[in-house]
Amino acid sequence: MHFETSIAPQEYALNNNFNWMDICRALATDKNDMVIKVLSWALRELIPHAPESVRRFIRENESVLAARVKREMNNKLTTGVKSPKRKAE
Repeated sequence: MHFETSIAPQEYALNNNFNWMDICRALATDKNDMVIKVLSWALRELIPHAPESVRRFIRENESVLAARVKREMNNKLTTGVKSPKRKAE
C-alpha cells in the first residue's frame, strides 16, 4: 500500500473507514509477545476515537486475550493511562 507523503497512515486509516477492529480480532488469539504489544498499542490508540468499540472488543474476546491487553485496556479506559502510578503506602 502506498501512502501520500502529506498524510500519515493513521490519518489515512481513520479517514477511509479502515477497520482496525478487524485487525485486532485477527490478532486476539496470538500469544507472541510482540503481537500482544502491538494489539495493546492499537487498542490504546483507538480508545480516544471509539471507546465503546474497544470495550465491546474486550468483552467479546476476554477469554482469548492476553492478560497484558486486558490490564492495559482496563487501565486506559478507567484512568486514561496505560500504567497508572501506584500510590505509596
